[in-house]
Amino acid sequence: MPEPDHPPLNLIKQPVSIGHEDVVKELATFKVELDRYARKTIGQPLLNDIVDNDRGTCALHPDSLIAVLIPFLNWEDQNGQAYRAFVDPKHVIGASIKGLPENVPPEEVMNRIERYATYFGSRDNALYVWSKPLGIFIAHEGKHRVAFMRSYDQPAIAAWVQQADYPAPSRITIIEPSDERDEWLAMLDGRYIQVLRRPNIARKILDAYGVDNELAGYRSSTR
Repeated sequence: MPEPDHPPLNLIKQPVSIGHEDVVKELATFKVELDRYARKTIGQPLLNDIVDNDRGTCALHPDSLIAVLIPFLNWEDQNGQAYRAFVDPKHVIGASIKGLPENVPPEEVMNRIERYATYFGSRDNALYVWSKPLGIFIAHEGKHRVAFMRSYDQPAIAAWVQQADYPAPSRITIIEPSDERDEWLAMLDGRYIQVLRRPNIARKILDAYGVDNELAGYRSSTR
């Protein structure tokens, strides 16, 4: 297909704090390692438990995992048309569903590296949704190349990027349960509530993002 008129952007360096970027990188690394447990006797049930899916048969899709970790993920609009950009694979949540990096025949490795690093093709080749405030890219297409490029220490993937917004930290409040029978909650704009399905990881991510400390005892005062 013909290339667009505008040159690709360089999104390798993200506009987030160093501490926040470290959390994003660790989350992306965790996903790569988690994929290795797919289809194993104990590993697959564990993955299914993480996303509350009794029927999973493979590695977790990136959006399925992130949806259970981060509240209010899809509440803000996606911004404009997809555009071409170079993206650091260490910032991308991908998925090794049909194979692992070492499954690629050695004679194909260099050609794949060159293609993944330079060829944009269409959105069907690699489409990553960038939650810019969070600094996280979620792979919709081009999932497998994330772990592959990381395994060969490559600095960038050529991808189409669709930008998405996320609520500012000041709009989110973490509500600590006042009773052991209760759940951790996230409150948006003082009125919308979502359960933190995986509260320990969610709180680490949101803390790095800049969300304020927990509002303890909130529910006990409103019962």
